[in-house]
Amino acid sequence: MLFVATGASFAEAQEPAPSSATPSPTSAPAPVGPNFEERLDEIDQRSRIALRKLEMAEEAAAAQAAKEKERAAKDKERANVKIGPSGLSISSADGAYSVALRAILQVDGRIFVNDEHKLTDAFIIRRARPIFDATMGKNFTVRIMPDFGGGQTVLQDAYIDARAANEFGVTVGKFKPTIGLERMQNEQATYFVERGYPSSIIPSRDVGIAIHGDLFEGKLGYSVGMYNGTLDGGAGGDIEFDDSKEFSAHVYVRPFATQARFTRPKFVSGLFIGVGATRGEKTGTPANTYLPVYRTSGQNTFFQYIADTSAGAPAGATTVAAGVENRLTGHIYAPIGPVAFLGEYVIEQERVARGTVSKLITLQAWNVTAAVALTGEDARFEGIVPKNPFDLTKGHVGAIELAARYSGMIIDRDAFGDFANDQRSARYAAEFGAGLNWYATRNYSVKGDYIITEFRSGGATAAGGRRDLEQVFLLRNQIAF
Repeated sequence: MLFVATGASFAEAQEPAPSSATPSPTSAPAPVGPNFEERLDEIDQRSRIALRKLEMAEEAAAAQAAKEKERAAKDKERANVKIGPSGLSISSADGAYSVALRAILQVDGRIFVNDEHKLTDAFIIRRARPIFDATMGKNFTVRIMPDFGGGQTVLQDAYIDARAANEFGVTVGKFKPTIGLERMQNEQATYFVERGYPSSIIPSRDVGIAIHGDLFEGKLGYSVGMYNGTLDGGAGGDIEFDDSKEFSAHVYVRPFATQARFTRPKFVSGLFIGVGATRGEKTGTPANTYLPVYRTSGQNTFFQYIADTSAGAPAGATTVAAGVENRLTGHIYAPIGPVAFLGEYVIEQERVARGTVSKLITLQAWNVTAAVALTGEDARFEGIVPKNPFDLTKGHVGAIELAARYSGMIIDRDAFGDFANDQRSARYAAEFGAGLNWYATRNYSVKGDYIITEFRSGGATAAGGRRDLEQVFLLRNQIAF
């Protein structure tokens, strides 16, 4: 009936409207006959065709929607592969799982000045580290990082970090104990080629467990750990042979960590202040003294305890660790626009013994560093990112940074005589350094330092003279991604 009605209406629309005037002899009703029915059939047929086309269009739209839905479902299952300044990474579509491959390569040069060829000028592979990171289910991360630099193979990092929330996480394995500021800074981000003297006293890495977290939206952070214990500046072994353990605690504040940018004072936006402490016990043997040597920025030893390793030497001829070892640290990092200030102080007390004599030895070390990005980039603890990466065709030179440092170490007078020889070891070492760093891109940089180190004692004379000044030019080529 619809088609009939529609056809009728259409027919009415096609017929001239009847005039209201008196019908003329020539006006007559539209004929109803075979032609009219044929037209109705034609209209009905066209309507059916139109309806079918509409049905087909709807079917096609539904099929397309089904394909889009299927494609979206497949996209959710498809892994994302990325390669860029942060290295190569593969992650699941929802980001819950990921693996990343990164690396650091540092090639250093050391040129000593006015040393009368007593010290060795050299080019070395300082660090060559592939880095494997993985995330498992967002709450669990893994890092494995060996180091093939320096003519040896060392497992630097191998840990699992489980973080239930920002306020609570647990790290297990081999990693950096978080008590030293410059030690926590990534190797590729340090202002100078070598770290200052406080990092010589703080363990580089150790095997253990640490609980950590950030409270009050990141304004307060903490870390408490228990480790096997290692010597000053050491990376620790992968296994342990004694029961003694070392405990550490670190607390820091970042008062402006989460404030909105428009209310955050820019000159203190990354302010970081912290204190840390360790307490442990170590008992050494002539074969494993658990005592370090301390080196200058030129990597020359300026202090070491007496060690008699000759055949038949009595057991008491070598100085060894003989009990408690405590450290206390304080540090501050303050970025002020393109200027960064880093300050750190460490004091350590360690009991040593040689033969029947035992004493508690105190060491102190400090580091005051200032740096400025001459090209205007904001100072960052993680390292400068050039505003305009190196590109001569565009007139871009990258980022240039100027740095200065005063750092040193004082060793207790009681260490000399019974435990150390003041003709071979210096009681005091302090360095003045200037550095010029060029960050061509986020990944490639060149650092150049000139370091002058002054000593007290260690002059290799019976009269106890001073060791000669050490002047060294350090150069580093670095790729990190």
